[in-house]
Amino acid sequence: MPHIDTAALFHVNHGCCGHIFTEHGMIIEAPDLLSAKRMAVGLGRDWTTDLYVERISADDVNELLLAIEEAKTEAKAHSSKR
Repeated sequence: MPHIDTAALFHVNHGCCGHIFTEHGMIIEAPDLLSAKRMAVGLGRDWTTDLYVERISADDVNELLLAIEEAKTEAKAHSSKR
């Protein structure tokens, strides 16, 4: 029987000022929590020590994606006012 890799979705949130996803975080796909944490650290060099990675269910994904898109839109609107 062939080995099938399964991945899970993880919500990454941090307290880095100036990052576009500061309030709501981002969603990444990884095989397990440890891999997700390693990926999250590798995504940016401006992380603070406040990095949170948690596994999320597929039901929560749509809600988080909407919140992230709203945060992006607000950040763009705010930066264009400057």
